[in-house]
Amino acid sequence: MILSVAEAAAVLDLTPRTLRARLARGTLKGEKRGGQWVIRLADLPTTEAHRRQLSDRADQVRATVENTLGVRVPQQHTTVDNAAFAALLALIRALPVDMSERERLCEALCLVAEGHHAYASRAKVAAWVAARRTLSHAVARLYLVAPVPEPLLHALEGEVLPRLGGLIRWAEGLKA
Repeated sequence: MILSVAEAAAVLDLTPRTLRARLARGTLKGEKRGGQWVIRLADLPTTEAHRRQLSDRADQVRATVENTLGVRVPQQHTTVDNAAFAALLALIRALPVDMSERERLCEALCLVAEGHHAYASRAKVAAWVAARRTLSHAVARLYLVAPVPEPLLHALEGEVLPRLGGLIRWAEGLKA
């Protein structure tokens, strides 16, 4: 981290004039950029007690800023936080165990999770496109069943597939 003379003086509890004199004499390492002295934080002479004091002060400032601004610590997003995964998981859990398309829906659920955990955008898109294709096949097969399970089809076509489409569109916009 690069500090100005005023910032370095505050860290060392010196006046800026004293700090500039040390820089000019060469007793403190620094360089001139654009006619101004700059000092690397690593080049400042500090004792262990001084470093601890600086760390404590930084922690206090950070806590004050977080309390004042209401800054939250970013949370990690789990697979269940993925809207398409959560909707499909709830749907599968509500299905009877012996349902003909349950296996295909479980396969799609695994593909959604795979896309969620993939790092590269192409891998995300590929997994989610495969999940969407698998779900589309499940929808087609469910329409072939004599009594069409309306709530299931409505949930698949009205909730899961659109959310998955949104994820695909989002992932396609990411940098490779």
